[in-house]
Amino acid sequence: KKGYTLFKRAVDLNPVAGDPHFFLGLIALARNNPKLGLAEIDLAEKLGRKPKNIKEAISLANLMGDAGDYKRAISIYEEALKNFKQDPNYKIWSMDLKLKIAVAYYYSGQREEARQAFINLAKDVDLKVSPVYPQIREMMENLGIK
Repeated sequence: KKGYTLFKRAVDLNPVAGDPHFFLGLIALARNNPKLGLAEIDLAEKLGRKPKNIKEAISLANLMGDAGDYKRAISIYEEALKNFKQDPNYKIWSMDLKLKIAVAYYYSGQREEARQAFINLAKDVDLKVSPVYPQIREMMENLGIK
């Protein structure tokens, strides 16, 4: 609650600064207020504020997915894969990003894209021994992946 209040005040003090809008948007999305959150993220982008590192991109995309905006979540995940290759956390997070893309495609109803994303990911990692396999097994089976 305090973070929300502080960023709201920062937005009021400097409405043309992108950072306060970006973080207010993240907080609003996390507080299950997608209308405000999406509006603030849109405004932050118009002011030139986009995720600055892979962790910010993942946080934003996760919240977009939670808000049901899978198309935008996929776009942010894919941008993160392209734009943050020099990030020291890239290697750690890249497999997670690819998994999140596959899951977002699945939940958005884009079954063929989800299927391809899971198949491509399985080339890099054995999903059946992954700790997340119990959570994605049914998705993969529904997509005809054994």
